[in-house]
Amino acid sequence: MAKAPPFRPPPGPKRAQPQSAVARDFAAAVEAHNAGRLDEAERHYRAVLARQPRHADSLSFLGVLLLSRGGQEAEAIRLTGDALAQDKRNLAYLVHHANALQAAERLDEAKSVYERALVAHPRSADAATNLGALLRVLGRPADAEACHRRALADDPGHAVAHLNLAAALTDLNRKPEAMASLVGAIRLNPSLVEAHQNLGTLLMEAGRWRDAITALTHAQGLAPARADLQSALGSALLGADRLMEAVTWQRRAVASAPDNADYRFNLGNSLVALDRAREAAAAFQEALRLRPSHFAAATNLSHALAQFATPAEREALLTEAAEAGKLAAARFSRGVLRLEQGRLTQGWPDYDARFAGELARHGRRLDVPLWQGADIPNRTVLIWREQGIGDEIMFATALAHLARRHARMRFVFECTGRLEGLFVRAFADLPNLEVRVETAGDAGADMHRPLGGVSSLLRARLSAFADTGLPLRPDLERVAMWGPRLASLPPGLRVGLCWRSRLATRDRKASYLSAPDLAPLIAVPGIQWVNLQAGLEPAESAVFDRLGRCLHRWDDLDLVDDLEGLAALSAQLDLVISAPTAVAEMAAAVGTPTWRLAPGRDWTSLGTAVRPWYPAQRLVVPPQAASFAQLPGHVAALLAALRLSIGSVTGPRIGAQ
Repeated sequence: MAKAPPFRPPPGPKRAQPQSAVARDFAAAVEAHNAGRLDEAERHYRAVLARQPRHADSLSFLGVLLLSRGGQEAEAIRLTGDALAQDKRNLAYLVHHANALQAAERLDEAKSVYERALVAHPRSADAATNLGALLRVLGRPADAEACHRRALADDPGHAVAHLNLAAALTDLNRKPEAMASLVGAIRLNPSLVEAHQNLGTLLMEAGRWRDAITALTHAQGLAPARADLQSALGSALLGADRLMEAVTWQRRAVASAPDNADYRFNLGNSLVALDRAREAAAAFQEALRLRPSHFAAATNLSHALAQFATPAEREALLTEAAEAGKLAAARFSRGVLRLEQGRLTQGWPDYDARFAGELARHGRRLDVPLWQGADIPNRTVLIWREQGIGDEIMFATALAHLARRHARMRFVFECTGRLEGLFVRAFADLPNLEVRVETAGDAGADMHRPLGGVSSLLRARLSAFADTGLPLRPDLERVAMWGPRLASLPPGLRVGLCWRSRLATRDRKASYLSAPDLAPLIAVPGIQWVNLQAGLEPAESAVFDRLGRCLHRWDDLDLVDDLEGLAALSAQLDLVISAPTAVAEMAAAVGTPTWRLAPGRDWTSLGTAVRPWYPAQRLVVPPQAASFAQLPGHVAALLAALRLSIGSVTGPRIGAQ
């Protein structure tokens, strides 16, 4: 948020009190305020007001001071409002009052005051960029961008407007532009800590660890006592594999803010990277003590415990944490452990504890009650999607079973827009199951249930997965479109390939192979490789070129946003080989034979050697005593054997209809 314009004393009526005393106190207040001596400044402001209770500048600036301390928003609103009542067009008073209203989360009122400021002062860059910052909070980043650009049109040197514009551009997923705006802010004001900090954050997201370290080092140097900057720098160092330095900075952050759960969590992650699992577990436990809803800490605690504790010891520790501190996050991690072992009856209730914390990112607040599974005729239940695309597809395998079991009830399933048509066609023969794009309301339902909570109602035993149907059905016209394209390829099996997620964070990288790792697989003769890898890099494509293999791809297929096209292509392939990504879920969900490559079994295997969610999916993990890096050689042998068993293929199979 931009700072208010500097104080300019307005002319006012003569006072009965001695002006020299008021002037001295007010000047002393402003000097102390600007120097950060807030207690001293407050004494002088109140001394002025004791003599002149309607001294508008003291009222407004005292409100600003109280606002900066936090927790005194109501008093700040009263003071700034009293000042504004005396001069309704004063820009400083308007901005101060709007800031106070915004701090109190009275956002519509704050917006109205900022708009008044712009009517009275249409060339005010401060008012324009502050309004933009508020519009961003209200979820209107495009309107926010327009306000910040208006501010910069009037004042191109307004560093805070550049900073605020970058935030709006980030929300609009225009991150290169956001970085450029932050660089502009820094050029104008090299001491603007937030600009260095936000630039560092964006650079980390882009995987530019060295540049991120540079930006965050500048930020930390400007504000050396700030724990958030210490921790951010530690995270950047971790990304750059400078592990000892990462631990050092995370310990500094913990020392600066010992009650912050996130800094303990970040310390734990750095210790995990150093293979110091016991210390990491202690850090994650402390994070959970500080914030019982910290699901990521509970999940990483379970993973850390797995490095030195038996499954029984892990469960005992998670149970102790869950019961002693009523930690929903620890209960969730215990549920994942139990599901991993195939203990479905015990695991599902614990898994459903995820909505007491932060893991389910798409959690919704609904006024209707949670449906517990009772068969209540003529009632409507809203089933709402959660987590990522892959999880949405996986959990949707239970929906047909649900609709048939409760045929006298009505279900409304709200899904990701990119999957709507695929779900609609898959469930078209179920009159009591309606599919539509997710909304913010309750869909007029009597009750609700998160999508991931449907399995806990139906699948207490593995045998219940026999009712799994195909949750996605591609458009037949688009499926037919791929037939001639694939038929035009040289003879061989048409095999789709995806080896990583686009979100290759440090904790995910262990689940993915690189394109060079796949060389033994790529070299298998008689295979026509079809690209299913979103965000294919030139260096990855070059691996195929060096091996004399072609990776077939089509420029008119967007592998991220056109999920209808991806499903149609997948349905026409002979086989899909994929890392644990949404690509593997989608291919299996349309009935295409799918090999899911992973370093080991995860909880979704439910204690088996397969993934019960999909009849068409095979879980392929390294053979005993083999490393993950050796898996491509094993898969190459499997693929060569498959090719020999079915002979030369000259055209694509007809995908599942």
